[in-house]
Parts: sequence; structure tokens; C-alpha cells
Amino acid sequence: MPSYNHTEILELHSSTSVKLWHEIKAVIHMARETSFFRCLKPKSDGVNLLSMKGFNATLGISQWNCTSKFLGGTHEFIEVIASTESRKKQVSFLSELEFRDQFMMPKACEEYDNLVHQRPEIYIGKAEHLHLNSIVRVACDAAKKYTEEKRIHMEPRRKRSFMQKKWFVSSRLLDESLSSRSSIELALASFLY
Repeated sequence: MPSYNHTEILELHSSTSVKLWHEIKAVIHMARETSFFRCLKPKSDGVNLLSMKGFNATLGISQWNCTSKFLGGTHEFIEVIASTESRKKQVSFLSELEFRDQFMMPKACEEYDNLVHQRPEIYIGKAEHLHLNSIVRVACDAAKKYTEEKRIHMEPRRKRSFMQKKWFVSSRLLDESLSSRSSIELALASFLY
């Protein structure tokens, strides 16, 4: 497994399937600017707005069972399946709307805060496990180093093995189709876009 520093990882992140990445990012940023998107279900609404723009978007949900190390849980993210220009291959993009927030720690040192703020606020990247794991590894290793240096307890939900469960590629996908939305919500969405 290659070793990446956080700068190399961010460069890899921004160079993956650039055209599709920018299209998805534009829709999500546009959606975040509307009051429609600021409701209690931003990920579900993000799926619907991406679908309205012609993307094959679904709500991905990763689930893990309770173990001796971690409580069981679930995590939602947006997955977009896009065809390449040749349409021979489909590419899966994962979108985490609150990616940077997943790594925030109370009372963190300035060095760790700086590292966290280098993470994109919204992660949009290929759902290849190696790439996302590299980003998670760098941040979680820094958190571990910080907590060891300060001799404070590291919450289990900040450990790398837990964080990786959130975006595990083989997650069960739930299709949040437009047909499940109320006609008022759909009318509002079509008016906004």
C-alpha cells in the first residue's frame, strides 16, 4: 500500500474524473445555497436534486454491528453512479456533505485543527476504498498522535477503524427516489432549479 502525505492525498482527490467531479460538486454547492437543502434531511434532498439534474444518485447507508470495541451504528452519504464518456464503465462517486466535521475534536491543538481544515468541507471522490482510506488514515493517525501526546483519552469514534466503517464501499444502498417526495417538495425543487 503506497504511503501518502495529506497534500498528495488532496491532490489525488481533486484529480479524479475531473469533469464528473466538478458537475457533482456544482450541483451540491448550488443545493447547499438554497433553503430547500437546509432542512432536516439534506442528504436525501441532495439525492433528489442530483437526480433531477440527471445523475443516478442514491442514499448510501453503511451499517456496522456492535463489537467489544465499538457501538453499532449507521452512517448516511450520497453515492452517484456515473458513466464515463465512452459509457463502457460506470464510476461510483461518494459524496459526504459534512466530511471535515467528521474529524473535528474539541480542545484539539492548533496543528491538528490545521490538518482538519485542509480536508475538504464536502468530500466528493471515487468510492474506491484505498483513496478514501488514505485520507481517513492521515487524519486519524494525527488525532491518535495528538491524544497520546496530551495523554487524553481518544474516543472510539475517532479511531481509524471506526471512521473507515462510515464510508465502506460495500454499503447497502437505499434508493431515495423522486416518487417518494411530496408534490409540494418536488414543485419547490423544480422552481429552484
